[in-house]
Amino acid sequence: MHILRRLDRNKQFLILCLLLICSSTVLANAIQSNFGSIDVEYIRIVDENGMAITGKLYRPIAATDDNPAPGVLLLHGMNNDKDTEGPAALELARRGIVALAIDELSHGDSDRIVDIMGYFTGTFDSTLGGNAAYQWLKSLSFVDETQTGLVGHSMGAGTASAIAEMNPDHRAIVIQADGPYNLTTHSYMNNYLAVWSFYEELFTTQPRVQFLQDSLEMIAYNENLSSAEDAQADFTYGTFSDGSAHRYAKCPCTHPGATWNAKGISETTAWILQALSGMSETEARSLSAISTQTYMIREGATLFTLIVAFISIIPLASILLEIPYFSKIVQPIPKKVPTQGKKWWMYATINSLIGGITFLILPMVGMILGALLGAYVPIFLLVTGNGLLLWFLVNALIALIFFRVWFKKVSASEEGITDEDVGRFKTIRDPESRDILFRTILLSIVLVLFLYVLVAVSQQFLGIEVRYMWPIFKEFTPTKFGQFIVNIFPVLPFFLINGGVFTYGMIKQPESDSQIKTQMIWWIKIVFAMESTLLVLILVNYLPMFLIGTGPVLSMGLYGIFLMAYLPLFAGIFFVMTALYIKTGRIYLGGIVATLLVVWIMTAGMII
Repeated sequence: MHILRRLDRNKQFLILCLLLICSSTVLANAIQSNFGSIDVEYIRIVDENGMAITGKLYRPIAATDDNPAPGVLLLHGMNNDKDTEGPAALELARRGIVALAIDELSHGDSDRIVDIMGYFTGTFDSTLGGNAAYQWLKSLSFVDETQTGLVGHSMGAGTASAIAEMNPDHRAIVIQADGPYNLTTHSYMNNYLAVWSFYEELFTTQPRVQFLQDSLEMIAYNENLSSAEDAQADFTYGTFSDGSAHRYAKCPCTHPGATWNAKGISETTAWILQALSGMSETEARSLSAISTQTYMIREGATLFTLIVAFISIIPLASILLEIPYFSKIVQPIPKKVPTQGKKWWMYATINSLIGGITFLILPMVGMILGALLGAYVPIFLLVTGNGLLLWFLVNALIALIFFRVWFKKVSASEEGITDEDVGRFKTIRDPESRDILFRTILLSIVLVLFLYVLVAVSQQFLGIEVRYMWPIFKEFTPTKFGQFIVNIFPVLPFFLINGGVFTYGMIKQPESDSQIKTQMIWWIKIVFAMESTLLVLILVNYLPMFLIGTGPVLSMGLYGIFLMAYLPLFAGIFFVMTALYIKTGRIYLGGIVATLLVVWIMTAGMII
């Protein structure tokens, strides 16, 4: 303690961050292993096509060669990875089931599908490596191969369905998201559970009353009932012994929420226990009660790690900026405030509206164009990520035009706004500017590399990713690192223009009487300028559905779902950018760090 007191506040703060990160990841690991009763390990399987499939195997230590346990394969949805099915995998393993959650091909750490068009046209493995993983699971000596099942969400529901059709010996299948399936079309499914996301927004846009009616009619059709009035949700039809058991669990969740909804997880574990372990419904439901679940503690711990890891960049930057080599980056914050009052709110609102309106169109266009281009010119390989690249580039172009028109006017006015006033160099051709820019790039790499080391240590030694529900910070595979380098260039203009000269120049705000107050006020107003319309889109899309039972109001597809994850992430990134601008008086450190973080999230976590 005496040594700590002798350190300055930045070093104390960084040490505190590291201690909190260590504590939260250790807690997440303890929950994941159920305090030692589950052995969790990363696995790698090579399929018949030579493609590597990675996963996370949860083995209850009671499952041995002499006492094999039932096994379940869990399959995630698009743009997700093995840990998206972590909640169900953990809760199953805590109840004696061997659970294997995999990264389907082109996701997570698994190999990339080179023949993208082959996948879409059906000539490539429709199970995305899932069937190879299922056979591997059944071959394990501590797994009872006669008692195995499948769990799949969204895209993973399709792969689970394909695996079930290939393997008529499966004893249970759980489909997460959407409504009840037609079990005449899917007659090969044994002991089928629908984790029915009542606020489904991807596979249906119906008003909830109509969605409910259609779902009840499907239940009536499946169960040979006289009418939908006789159909019941949350009721078990048929018997497990002959594979005819069916249940339709209506869960109060959205499409992505189906993998971590408490009721959905409870229904999944209870169903598997009945189908594979032969438990009675009463016993299985008692063991699977929501009150017994622990997965949200792990998810909360990884979220806490994520937040503190973001924040830790700030004290580390402060420490490094005191080193003579990096101190050259620092200059006082420019004093001129070019835009104030109503004009500030007008500029901020226009920027926000442009971002929101273009988000309704550009990401889907970019995804389609990127997929077609990637099939023939494999440079930008991110499928859904290509949609974001187009959005970044178009918004950067619009902001650049807006800024240049404004800057030409104000630089010739009495105020005489200069390049230095908007936090940028007039030119980078002179040696002094190039030297400062080089040092800034080097410091940016050091800061992000520090975060990468934290993530790698957490993954390698504790088996814990720095994430919350969806992939965020992960270790790179060689392919994904290559994509990281490639995608820096189309993303960088957005954070140097929209998140740079526009945010900290054109709409720069006056300093307050303390640095913390300046940080918070600037950050909140920057989030308004950058994200407010996007937030309105989410509210418009979801609130009417939750409150009055409409369908999703806006047709944003996958990107409407992605927004729910992006907005808090970007708010965190803008917080870091604001702190780095305040410390350096220039846009470059924050803009480059933000670019590296965003491209890391895109390339390490998204489908390629």
